[in-house]
Amino acid sequence: MINHRDTWLLRGPYEVTRESIVKLIEAIRGLRRKALKVDLILKDFGPESELAAKSIRELYGKLLDPRSGRTAILFEDWLRLFRQATGYSGEA
Repeated sequence: MINHRDTWLLRGPYEVTRESIVKLIEAIRGLRRKALKVDLILKDFGPESELAAKSIRELYGKLLDPRSGRTAILFEDWLRLFRQATGYSGEA
C-alpha cells in the first residue's frame, strides 16, 4: 500500500525475492530518516560537524594521492575553474 495524497493505493502481491526484501527494509528504514531542514543539515554537515571535517580530510587526501589519472585530471580542472571563479591562488 502506498499513501498518495491521502489516498491509499494498493499494489501487489509481490514475489518474495532478495530484491523485494531489500526494498521493504529500505522503505522501513526510510521512515526513520530526518527531515530535510537547514538546521539539521548544518548540524550534521556544517562547519562544526565532526563528520564533515573527517569527510573533507578523507576526500582531500584521495585527491592529493589519486589512484587514477582521470581523478587527477578532474581535480586539476576543478581547481582551475575554482581559481578563476574565486581569485584563489593558493599562495599565502
